[in-house]
Amino acid sequence: MRKPWLLLALCAPGLAQATAPSIEWTPCTPDGATEAFRCGALLVPEDHARPDSRRIKLHLVVAPALDADPKRAPLFELAGGPGVSAASGASFYANEGASHRQHRDIVLVDQRGTGESTPLRCAELELASPLARMYPPDAVRRCRATLATHADLSKYTTQQSVADLELVRKTLGHERVDLFGLSYGTRLALASIEHAPAHVRSAVLIGVVPADARLPLWHARNAQQTLDQVFADCEADSTCHAETCVRCFSRIRRSMSISAALSIQSHVRRSTASCRGSLRRVTGSG
Repeated sequence: MRKPWLLLALCAPGLAQATAPSIEWTPCTPDGATEAFRCGALLVPEDHARPDSRRIKLHLVVAPALDADPKRAPLFELAGGPGVSAASGASFYANEGASHRQHRDIVLVDQRGTGESTPLRCAELELASPLARMYPPDAVRRCRATLATHADLSKYTTQQSVADLELVRKTLGHERVDLFGLSYGTRLALASIEHAPAHVRSAVLIGVVPADARLPLWHARNAQQTLDQVFADCEADSTCHAETCVRCFSRIRRSMSISAALSIQSHVRRSTASCRGSLRRVTGSG
């Protein structure tokens, strides 16, 4: 009589193969592309700590290398936000960014909850105007209550997304990858490096968001600092500091206080519109 553990050992390879994740591929053609890219869907656990938890879909796009070099690590682009769809950038790699995939694949994965990766969206929070109030508390509460009826919102985190990227890497069969992160994507890149340093060959980080930054709590402060620096640079530049621009920028500067943006929307629009003619005369633009 065979021992139970022997039967389990004999069956284990088949079980592992049956449960191994796989990507469902379909050809797709981004805007401006002359060749097909690969669009895929990968089912992952909503909670990686519980492999038997419900499955959610990850959407990814692979922009194939033009002249593949098997020794080159693929580039994973990590989008900002969080909320920006990485896959929406596929057209860049089909056109002006094609040189980035000369010898290696580009992998674009929509982070869970964004793009086409089991998106969590509330139309009420999608701003119609850049001057509209961001994340009104009552609207956020309504959105959370709605989304919580069909998703465990506590699992849409950076750490869960790191586990998603690791699963994508393994499923694609890559030993090591290069990372490119912009804004929030830098936080995801740093967390990925901390989680699996042996599998990240290199990383390029632009506009680093440190782990202790509370998003979007500091958005208004950071935006105000950026505007102040733009105005300061203009004042220090002889061309920008021409008389017509001084009047224009001083008017906008008085108006553009981020903390008071809601009360001065119409005034800012009027100031900006009245200055366009002056700016065009100084810069020579049409």
